[in-house]
Amino acid sequence: TVTSMGRDFAVNVDAGRNDLTIGYPFNVTCSLKAQNLPARFFQVVWLLNNSEIARVDPHGVSIFINAEYGIREGLGELNIARKSKENYVLKIHHVGLSDEGIYHCEVSEMERTDAGFTAVQSKRSQDVFLNIKFLDSNLKVSLSSSSSQVTEGESLTFRCDASETSTTLSMSWYLIRGQEQREMIASIEQDGSLRLGSTYQQRHYYGNIVVEKMSSRTFTLGIYNSLVTDGGRYVCQATEWALETGGSWRKMNDQFEEMSVRVVPLSLGLKVALMSRTPVVQSGSHFDLMCLVSANYSLDGVPMSIIWQFLPSGIAGDYYQTLVKISHDGTIEWSKKYPYFQTRTMVTKSKLRIHRATKKEMARYRCDVEILRRDMENKWMTGATATSSSLMIEVKPQVFIITTDAAIW
Repeated sequence: TVTSMGRDFAVNVDAGRNDLTIGYPFNVTCSLKAQNLPARFFQVVWLLNNSEIARVDPHGVSIFINAEYGIREGLGELNIARKSKENYVLKIHHVGLSDEGIYHCEVSEMERTDAGFTAVQSKRSQDVFLNIKFLDSNLKVSLSSSSSQVTEGESLTFRCDASETSTTLSMSWYLIRGQEQREMIASIEQDGSLRLGSTYQQRHYYGNIVVEKMSSRTFTLGIYNSLVTDGGRYVCQATEWALETGGSWRKMNDQFEEMSVRVVPLSLGLKVALMSRTPVVQSGSHFDLMCLVSANYSLDGVPMSIIWQFLPSGIAGDYYQTLVKISHDGTIEWSKKYPYFQTRTMVTKSKLRIHRATKKEMARYRCDVEILRRDMENKWMTGATATSSSLMIEVKPQVFIITTDAAIW
């Protein structure tokens, strides 16, 4: 450590042993050297693999930035503290596989302003590498799922099987999206209690996240009414625990398996095309409109509503009027503003036929599609929409041809 000069300061990190067996304690102590320390304010941040874990703010308040570490802190598995103006400590009471990596501290001197604190200078400590060693164990984990790709709103189920073991197991489920840190979904602890990640608690309350222990070594995760954000790499992590004298648990080993799942958005490639074989008809004749829906996923069994709309000829702007709506459950709702349509119109989700056309039906037509899915409370909600291009239907007066017989001499 270099002693500070003037307003400068120096930062050092000490972690003791950096080659540990799973279950052992690990401390990362950040030390600060500066002149006139009691009159100055500092913020200390711990990082693992360049991602912030936690910090102590200028008031000495501990804040966990990483949600997983915040949950572990609540369970008493780790904590951070300002021991003095010089020493700040991150304590992990039982290290696991996820704790392996490169640690360092970043310290910022803070100045008080009317808006709070502002950093005026920052220093970074050297790196400390933590290597995790395994205890002798035959623990193995296998992960399987109902599908590697589902459409938004469909269900996902996972099964995690651990090999035979004489120790007690806990099972944790995580999701990794892209390059983000893994996020805990849920965990069944060694005592059988359920722990939920903060962003999954409400979904679990409504039955959209179901975690079960099927046997001492088989665990399942069910995700219902899936979201696009449920796509990513799923991890099941089994942990072996030994019950020590005095009733405390000691972590013995970790093993995990992961697999990728894609959730296809309902909006992906959703298109609507409107067609007619008779865009020009005579008054008194009928005409057909066909609404064709396509997407980059199978639409078989996908609930959808179709809304037929029109813009009467001669009306400026884009003020399309609803003619009729066919809901996903087959309910047909006619416009009360244009009741005359109902008596001369046959409608399905894909076809609209108007009989005995008149000038009133000469208009621009289009069809809207709403793809539906269940929300968290299992109520129907709109998942995606699309609108076709408009199509002009012209209705021309009937043409009467008068013929006369003429004598031929």
